Amino acid sequence: LQEAGSASLLVMEWVPSAEANADARLYLVFQDRHASLKRICTVLSDSGIDISEASVFCTHDGVAVDLFYCRASSFDVSDRASCAEPLESLRNALVAELALDGASVPNTEQTITPA
Repeated sequence: LQEAGSASLLVMEWVPSAEANADARLYLVFQDRHASLKRICTVLSDSGIDISEASVFCTHDGVAVDLFYCRASSFDVSDRASCAEPLESLRNALVAELALDGASVPNTEQTITPA
């Protein structure tokens, strides 16, 4: 994530449901931050997206991998076309809320010295 540049510090994928009344899946991968889950939930709520289930994971080196099952009141979660604009706004809000810029990413590189 760190080597990809600041534009790629948040990997976000929205997977619409095949069924009209089922939840869509939102995958997020990013450098974990203090209170990031709270911040993500706040941004989703403020965007009119309800979370019905979440699965969150953080690697030992601080990469967060989150999965949210979502429904939205302001757009059809099963239709990619109606999701495009709200999801771009959501991505921008998440990047801002999580302070995902190059300057704020902690350096977690490790140097391994052969024994």
